[in-house]
Amino acid sequence: MGETGLRYQLRMKPRETMFMKKIVSILCIAAAFVFASQAMADDTYGIHYNNTGPWVPGYWEDPNTGEHSSTWKSGWTQVPGYNDTIGAWKLNETQQAYTALKDSSLSLNIERNDTDSGFSYGTFEYDSGTGQIVANSEVFIGSVGAGELGNGVSVAYSAGDLAGVWVEIEGVKYYSQGTLNANHNTETFQGEAPEGSAYIWFDDSASWPGQDPVTKGKKTTPGAAVKILVTGVAPASSGAPLPGVLATMAICGAVGGYLRRKKNAARVDQE
Repeated sequence: MGETGLRYQLRMKPRETMFMKKIVSILCIAAAFVFASQAMADDTYGIHYNNTGPWVPGYWEDPNTGEHSSTWKSGWTQVPGYNDTIGAWKLNETQQAYTALKDSSLSLNIERNDTDSGFSYGTFEYDSGTGQIVANSEVFIGSVGAGELGNGVSVAYSAGDLAGVWVEIEGVKYYSQGTLNANHNTETFQGEAPEGSAYIWFDDSASWPGQDPVTKGKKTTPGAAVKILVTGVAPASSGAPLPGVLATMAICGAVGGYLRRKKNAARVDQE
């Protein structure tokens, strides 16, 4: 093949390049929009102390046609108002477990890991009547090495389930439900956590160190060894990114890489 033909193959026409860049931009913006929509939808699965939402006013309904009216009408049925429910998880009174209000999963994000050996973590179901873990309910999510951070999503829980979090440090398990531990090594608190989330922290020492490091004068208390941000998300089976979104992201990356290779090839040819 002559030099002129080779140069033509390695160099894209300006119009073709601009067209492909526009296509890539449109695809990537669409993918980002869908991902953002999924993230916004997950706000409905949060953890709250009080799951009381906005007031939904009552109305009068025609039993024959289903028509609604805000004022009394003879022969119509009154439908009382109610407070809507927000979130999917209620942080129970012990502040150590979460009650599912609807089918959903728990998302765990490790924000501190001061362990020397790393740890594994997961979730479990708790029976408040017996004060014990529901048989065969402990589920492994993941593990991290010393100082490593990470995140994971639990199995899907059903409305009414009481779920908790466990960590295993050097062969010893600690549970978010403090009554399951030999010492008081755990606590859950909404506190400074973002709306719809809660912090849970664990420590393997006999004394309770508190959530975060505290400095008084020249002395610093290190705080808990493990701190995890917990929130609710859509049930695990349906919470993964949509296949179409993954395909779009793949196309963005592939076409973007193609353009970069073409650009580099043209630059080499010019040299």
